[in-house]
Amino acid sequence: MDFFQGNLARKAGRLHRWWGKFWGRRYDMIPVSDEPEAQVRRLRYVLENGCKENLVSRPGDWPGPNCVEALLHGTPLAGIWHDRTSEGAARRRGKAIRFQDHRSEEAVMLAPLPCWQHLPQEEIQERVSHMVREIENETAERHRRNGSRPLGRKAVQQVHPHDSPESPKRGPRPAVHAATREVREAFKQAYRLFAEAFRAAAQDLRDKRQRIEFPPGSFPPGLPYVPPEPAPG
Repeated sequence: MDFFQGNLARKAGRLHRWWGKFWGRRYDMIPVSDEPEAQVRRLRYVLENGCKENLVSRPGDWPGPNCVEALLHGTPLAGIWHDRTSEGAARRRGKAIRFQDHRSEEAVMLAPLPCWQHLPQEEIQERVSHMVREIENETAERHRRNGSRPLGRKAVQQVHPHDSPESPKRGPRPAVHAATREVREAFKQAYRLFAEAFRAAAQDLRDKRQRIEFPPGSFPPGLPYVPPEPAPG
């Protein structure tokens, strides 16, 4: 994510003369629990983007990166990768720069939700279709109730990149996306134990003790990554 966001910020900055800080805040990888309800909620949240902000009336109308058709019909997702490393090397060697020599098509492969991995593809597509219809119906009902209308696909594309909402939504990020309080509290407790074990191991490292054990899943300072143990079964 560091690589992706850094390169995206530089590219968008060059295109739209955006100087200084690009992202509102740093990226956080928020875990999602094993609960099917929590996983489905996250998928719905992603599909609602654009509709819940009153920008478009349907998830598939969003003009930016969009996974709706791929989820509904298995439509391939692909983009163009511009290899600036090879382009820069060619430029330093004094070669004529042809953009097509440094571009390649990259496919984006979507995996099903972990709780849906046992389902056939047709069943997954039907569930996503039902979810999309619900979002469209709820969006239409909200606009009827409020006497409003979405901005629309064309108008979204005409908004200047430097424009910003008058009152953007801000709030604390959750420690975990969970469906129940019990799972949420169990995760927080597990993280507290993990943090305590890491701090204790870091102190042992500073004290130069012989036996140092960092918890699985951690990145010890100056030491190799400790992979987590495989799940039982």
